Amino acid sequence: MQSAVRLWRGQSMRDFPLWVLVPKSAAHISANAFELELVFVNLLKNAAEAAQAAWAADESSGKPKPVNLTKAPEVLVGSGPLVAFTAEVIGSSVVFMVADSGKPLSDEELVRIEAGSSQPQAGSSQKSNGLGLGLAIVRSIVEACFGAITFGRTDLNPRLTGLAVRVALPLVSTSQSGRAQTDVSIPVPHEPAAESAQSLPKDSKDPSK
Repeated sequence: MQSAVRLWRGQSMRDFPLWVLVPKSAAHISANAFELELVFVNLLKNAAEAAQAAWAADESSGKPKPVNLTKAPEVLVGSGPLVAFTAEVIGSSVVFMVADSGKPLSDEELVRIEAGSSQPQAGSSQKSNGLGLGLAIVRSIVEACFGAITFGRTDLNPRLTGLAVRVALPLVSTSQSGRAQTDVSIPVPHEPAAESAQSLPKDSKDPSK
């Protein structure tokens, strides 16, 4: 997570509001670290673009901005675009989530996103900028790690109104051999425009639901 955020920050996202939640205890997965980094950078980039677009649309329309008054990190209180990047151990998997404050998506839109990630069409598997990854390629990388990717919503925080992408990867023990293990327990260092937290606000719910 740390290297993915660092790379994403380097793509003109240094001051973008980011909320990070990481496991309290060590958690290990078996994956290609470079490919996994590309997956998360791509998801963070997409989320930031969606959040920024929704914010700009609200600004031009004069629509009131949401304000979250719950006890939460400072980055969650107020308004403006926001992206959340979380990881937690659920059963035998580590579940990562990238969610944004973009426009709310209908069930039909979520179905189209799911279908597009499963069956790439012309132009859908390659982006014109950034790292050139589309959701179809992201899905193929995740599934190559024996993981699963889903698209939905989250009630982790009221400001996260847009898409929530969840990537579930199987846990491995430190004694298991095979592909290089990736430690996902390293928290992201504090940054001026970001807040790192070890637990959810008291009124928040499980982000995997």
